[in-house]
Amino acid sequence: MPAARLRAPRYGVAGWQYRTLSGIAHGRETHRFFEKLITGGFATTDLAAPAHAGRIYHVQYKPWYRALGEPDHPHRRAMSVGRAIERLMVLDGVLAEPDVTWLGLARDDRVTTFTDPPFCVPPDALPQTTVAGTVRPFPDPFPIGLAADGSCLFLYLITSPFPTAFCTFLTRHVALLSALGSWRLRLLLPPALSDARDVHIRTVVSFRQACMI
Repeated sequence: MPAARLRAPRYGVAGWQYRTLSGIAHGRETHRFFEKLITGGFATTDLAAPAHAGRIYHVQYKPWYRALGEPDHPHRRAMSVGRAIERLMVLDGVLAEPDVTWLGLARDDRVTTFTDPPFCVPPDALPQTTVAGTVRPFPDPFPIGLAADGSCLFLYLITSPFPTAFCTFLTRHVALLSALGSWRLRLLLPPALSDARDVHIRTVVSFRQACMI
């Protein structure tokens, strides 16, 4: 059985991620599995990924998404190679925490998780944005996990050398983080943006000092 517990469909998967999740070695079994995905019409490999990224499989079989309760999930749609690689990096972050239960992306599920016991967070403390007069909670697409010790884990993928978007993310989450008893924030840093590490860490420190979280 996979070590990580996933409650949300992902855009796709690469071979090394399947092996990590399944606990199997590289070899014929892995190749057979992915061949069945393609020949059975469950996934495609139509993304022209760069050589270092390996082969990316886009899982788009609608009955699988329907079984997860999200038949029209946006991850079924085609997208650019860059966006797909970003989502695979987020999946790497999820797989690195095998003992965490990850929440789905459905807003209602996240709202219920945090407003019900044991967290009992006030609804107005949840991260939200307003679009065309409609309040949308949890607008950020990054995973949120629940650890066995009761703490919450938030992942954030850095996509810019400048922390502007990260500041917006933190600002939206300040009230929620303040209401939680224990939490962790893990930054996912692409190698191409390694120089952005320090400025994002300083941003976290500044927010914690200013907001007392």
